Amino acid sequence: MSHKNHFFVFLILLSNVLYGEVTLADTEEPTKEWELLTSESKIEFTGKQMGVPTSGSFSDFDTKIIFDQNNLDTSYVLVSVDLKSVETPYEILTKVVQTEDWFDIERYPKAVFESNNIKYKGNTEKYSFIAHGIISLRGIKGPIDFHFNILPPSDLKQIEKENLKHVQGKLIMQRSLFGVGQGDWGDTSIVDDNVEIEVNFIVMEKQTSP
Repeated sequence: MSHKNHFFVFLILLSNVLYGEVTLADTEEPTKEWELLTSESKIEFTGKQMGVPTSGSFSDFDTKIIFDQNNLDTSYVLVSVDLKSVETPYEILTKVVQTEDWFDIERYPKAVFESNNIKYKGNTEKYSFIAHGIISLRGIKGPIDFHFNILPPSDLKQIEKENLKHVQGKLIMQRSLFGVGQGDWGDTSIVDDNVEIEVNFIVMEKQTSP
């Protein structure tokens, strides 16, 4: 094809875009969006006091997940956690972590993790993917990495697995960077600074309209 013909084809495509016959979005690959199955999913955390592990969990959270391992540049994750839904093995501890010295849930009822920078680490790693993100907690924002795998759900029948995935991962948060645990609780020789957060999401691929 001559240069003149190339230019002619370009003008046709440009006019189609300008006059609505073709949109730029039509040239993009569709994204894969995933719906959270809340009843099958968990967010759990573990901290240590005087070297003794203490665990807890959150029962109310929501997500927006756009993920395609073949197209990570368009992938995105948002996780919003209702801190009032915190649960621990002890009622008194559950009340303590909701107070002003800890989550301060009256002023800051939610924690949010967000990332649009997701990379493949490789199968030789414990976790194949990493999401470099930002966590917002107690009005403070800071960088944090979420390491995760995408697995088939292990406890479901094969016929149920076709559109389902298990997002399994963890992140380590330094609580002092976000003011979590103040006063006497701020002594990291008593309560460890690092808190390990484990995530197990069961997600279902959303079906796009024809």
